[in-house]
Amino acid sequence: MKTAIATCLAASILYTSDCVAASNIKLPVDVRPLTKQETISIYSDKTINYGGFSYYFGPDGYLVGVTKNGRSFGQGTWAVDDNTICLQASWRSSGTSKSFRYHVCYAWYANATAYWTKITKGGLSGSVYQGDPSIAAAGDQVSELAAKVKEGHRHYVPHVSQVGVFSAAKTQ
Repeated sequence: MKTAIATCLAASILYTSDCVAASNIKLPVDVRPLTKQETISIYSDKTINYGGFSYYFGPDGYLVGVTKNGRSFGQGTWAVDDNTICLQASWRSSGTSKSFRYHVCYAWYANATAYWTKITKGGLSGSVYQGDPSIAAAGDQVSELAAKVKEGHRHYVPHVSQVGVFSAAKTQ
């Protein structure tokens, strides 16, 4: 179950494909890697709503997520190096004191007609998806609901991995 959720979390972020289906797509030969700044601009201070999950990518490298049903939340970090974004978060569901962590990285590419992402670590590593940066909305639309969900988990203690794993300077 944890693997399925983590795979969906990884595959759902800005992908237009179904998160449970393996990708058979190959990168087109005419793509170019996005620059670090182009990749940062897709995420920084943006909310991404996709399927049953929403994420907010703080400009300081903070990441917060929540499920649409309000039963689970996640906290972690994100950073960009060249055209590759890496996310690391711990997720907790209501009714349990257990959490699970996931770490995924994927590289961004573009050609004249589309954006593409390739998972480079975690999830369905090696899979390629057509990406859609336009689904990212400006500002934080996640933290308020995530705080309410977190309040229901008073025993929640963030993992060490959520503090300082990625340097905020990498997202600058």
